[in-house]
Amino acid sequence: MVYVYMEDNSRFESQSITIIQHLMKNDGMSKEEATNFWFHSATYKEIIKRKLTYISAMRAYSELRLEHIKSPDWMQKSFE
Repeated sequence: MVYVYMEDNSRFESQSITIIQHLMKNDGMSKEEATNFWFHSATYKEIIKRKLTYISAMRAYSELRLEHIKSPDWMQKSFE
């Protein structure tokens, strides 16, 4: 069983589900791997910290990929 830590961020729940599904489909991760990868990422933590829960799942996924490759562009572009 996979336990998901969401704090009180239910507005971001559907985006998280989409991101996890994308990680499974495009990156070949199991559901558990994808869930852990996303919820333990610096990207997830930064989105919550900055209260950016309104951003799209694909924008969050793109930022996650930038984090993973250690790009200096990670979390640098405007979210408006």
